[in-house]
Amino acid sequence: MLLAINAEPHVLPYRECPLAAASAQHMVGTPLADMREEVLTRLPGVAGCTHLNDALRALAEVPALTRHLIDATREGAA
Repeated sequence: MLLAINAEPHVLPYRECPLAAASAQHMVGTPLADMREEVLTRLPGVAGCTHLNDALRALAEVPALTRHLIDATREGAA
């Protein structure tokens, strides 16, 4: 589950992009596995710029990466 987020915009192509950073807070409480679908639902249009949406949706892969790292660590310890 996403417990906290702080989106800090830097170099952005459109004037709406910095405003979208504040919208990232709407994702707090979302299970990471659900991020791909929930970002599209909760951050439509200018509420979530393309780059922000891509970064947030990529968080859906964190549970699989974590499982892989745990498995690899266990195999290395065996």
